[in-house]
Amino acid sequence: MIRPIILSIFFISGVAALVYEVVWMRWLALTFGVSTYAISTVLATFMAGLAAGSFYFGRWIDHRSNPLRAYAVLEFLIGLYALAVPSLFTAMRAIFVELHQLELPPAQFALARALLAGVLLLPPTILMGGTFPILVRFFVRHRAEVGRSAGLLYFLNTLGATFGTLAAGFYFIEHLGLERSNLFAVGINFFVATIAGLLAWRQAGGNADIAPKESSAQSTGDSESQEESIPSFVMWLVLGSIGLSGFASLAYEVLWTRALTRFLYNSTYAFTTMLATFLTGIALGSAIYSVWLARLRRPVRLFAVLQLCVGLGFLLSSFLFQDLSKISTDLIGSVEVTSFQQSISTMFLRSALILFLPTVFLGATLPLATDICTRGVERLGFGLGRVYAVNTAGSILGSLGASFVLIPLLGMQQSIVFLVVLNFAIAGTLAVTSLEGLQARVGLGGLSVAFIAAAIFLVPHDLFTSTFNTPDQDLVFYHEGATDTVGVIEYGPNKQRTIVYDDQRGTAGTNTVPWNFFFAHLPMLLHPGEPSRVLHICFGVGNSLSAVASYPSVTLVDNVELSPNAMLAAPYFWTNDDVLAKSKVRTHVEDGRTFVLGTEQVYDVILLEPPEIFTAGVVNIYTKEFYQDAAKRLAPGGLLIQWLMVGQLPVEDEAMFFRALSDAFPYVTAWQQLSRGPILLIGHKEPFEVDFAKLLERMKRPNVLRDLKRIPLYGPEHLLSFFIFDTPAYREFVRDIPPVTEDRTVVDFTAPRFAGSGYGFGLKVYGQKPPAWRGSVRWLTVRGAFYEDMRVSVMPYVKNPGDRTLELIESRIQKFQKRQPRLQKPLPEARWREVRSQ
Repeated sequence: MIRPIILSIFFISGVAALVYEVVWMRWLALTFGVSTYAISTVLATFMAGLAAGSFYFGRWIDHRSNPLRAYAVLEFLIGLYALAVPSLFTAMRAIFVELHQLELPPAQFALARALLAGVLLLPPTILMGGTFPILVRFFVRHRAEVGRSAGLLYFLNTLGATFGTLAAGFYFIEHLGLERSNLFAVGINFFVATIAGLLAWRQAGGNADIAPKESSAQSTGDSESQEESIPSFVMWLVLGSIGLSGFASLAYEVLWTRALTRFLYNSTYAFTTMLATFLTGIALGSAIYSVWLARLRRPVRLFAVLQLCVGLGFLLSSFLFQDLSKISTDLIGSVEVTSFQQSISTMFLRSALILFLPTVFLGATLPLATDICTRGVERLGFGLGRVYAVNTAGSILGSLGASFVLIPLLGMQQSIVFLVVLNFAIAGTLAVTSLEGLQARVGLGGLSVAFIAAAIFLVPHDLFTSTFNTPDQDLVFYHEGATDTVGVIEYGPNKQRTIVYDDQRGTAGTNTVPWNFFFAHLPMLLHPGEPSRVLHICFGVGNSLSAVASYPSVTLVDNVELSPNAMLAAPYFWTNDDVLAKSKVRTHVEDGRTFVLGTEQVYDVILLEPPEIFTAGVVNIYTKEFYQDAAKRLAPGGLLIQWLMVGQLPVEDEAMFFRALSDAFPYVTAWQQLSRGPILLIGHKEPFEVDFAKLLERMKRPNVLRDLKRIPLYGPEHLLSFFIFDTPAYREFVRDIPPVTEDRTVVDFTAPRFAGSGYGFGLKVYGQKPPAWRGSVRWLTVRGAFYEDMRVSVMPYVKNPGDRTLELIESRIQKFQKRQPRLQKPLPEARWREVRSQ
């Protein structure tokens, strides 16, 4: 009865650990941002704490008589620290803002960010890292039990981590929010600490020998089956190999996670799905080792075979990847996605086809390496802690090395080749050292070389580029960088171009000029003064940025973009008029949330043009707290404009965005963009008012008029015809609606579940599609008409009509509202440049 209790609490301890990881990473992303650099820093710090804790407490527990009591204390301290985490994160944010405002060089700023993350995350993660060797030390009484016990405990804790990932990703964060999810995990730690403490007290009192013992006969038999005369240098070789295995495993995870977002879309559910699949494979591999493989006599050879199978598994994944959509569609039996459950099933299936098999083999390697590198029970904690620490250190290098070294130097495809070759090299080296006789070693060495050569030539050369190509399109630009992969596709008789990302975010291009220009010019034209300082977040292809920068009154434009590769693609879009070359434009490769939090610059206009809301991390610039910070960065009379695609959420959830903005700004208006498309939300620092004569004069300026013709926009009345809500109507609409907040965002979870979003759009591109009605012009028109039917008049806010009467202005506005002109068709490059030069 005692043994199942301890195993059970270690399982739920794994649940808490992953809830912490997911929640804390989301909390830190609100300050550090969601860039690859920031996320990698946080993840590396988290794993560094686990490695340090395993190594230290592994040595420490060998000299203690009551491991269970130590385990109880560690679990209690983890919960106690986690209880203080919200307050610590608040203090950390204030320090981070001060660091950001120092404008340190990038390397120094990255170091400061890493140190700040370390101060926050190392204490609890060191404690977490210590729980595994301590509990294994408690369970193992005989040398023969090492592999089986380590495998069993690793299986249960990793399985718990899988459940924690799913619970946090599919329920806790959406329904409880970050703070209450954190408290839930704290409760788990205190519960586990209480149970472990009671059992430790019972053990200390001599009431029971809690740790399981086996008969001496069984122990002897197991020893004979396990023991192999392993030289010290081979143990060191295995220890190094487990480090390299950790490097490869996390590098694989980074590479394949990034590749799979091309098929799953980059929603919060996609990340949860891939991580859960990866952890499930690891857990199953540990269980298989504990039940069956631990009985085998030749552990070093087994380690070599497992490494060979890992390499072969990921080699197979590279073959499956290019036909992934077809394979998954054939298995599911339907092209059309008709429910969120079907969408999630497809995500799990696609993740499993790529990740599951090789991770099963990976999961067996850690308990096996522990068995090989442990000489005796008296130094079990040291041996296990050392193996776990080396493996985790390798994992840290793998997660960082994949993004910042392998991909920039080798590219995605060659990085996969490198890792497969690494697995084969580990397998060959260990296999050769485990054999006796020159002939056998030479033969096996030759076979290893053959496997390595096969890996080099068999991995498809267009493994990832092929996913950006379709028969009716040309890929004119393709770049794999540390942060993401960006391509530019060309299509149609006019050779129009669109930017594409590996995670499918964004649809900007030469054909989105009407929407981009309208979005950019609206706040510039409505501003009560002459705006001179502008902040533009999310570059896209530069269409909106070029429109803003064309105003002579503008002396500074801060362009904030998360992806440096987006700027590399900019020259392929003639519609941005080479805006990045203008001296008034300053580019910042940074998360928009982080930039607004840290900058001291004050702006007249802030434009937010992020990808669709169901893209992971985007919701951070839709929250009430973000809008409040942005409002502080606006000068008197300043405006903030944000677009919201209608139809991707239930109306109640769309209204949460409206509410978040209205909680941060004293005056708010809403506008319907072209063709009943996106809603534009504007926060005003001062009461909304339209000086009609000034608006007319601005729209006649040559630089403005040139852009307005490309929409087209025919005068002030046409612009004002898109007005929907004034501040009273706006506040009435959101009166009983909660806002999107940093603690509980909600909408990034509900959007991918909503049929109106096509269940996240992501499955549509490769082999599957949403219901036929979704995405149609009719659907967008119906949802757009919902807001149009709630329209209030803009006329009370129109002042100074100039040479026109208010009645004439109102009549023209109503005429445009009844029938909007057709949008301008995109121009080919030569014609565009000709028109712009006139």
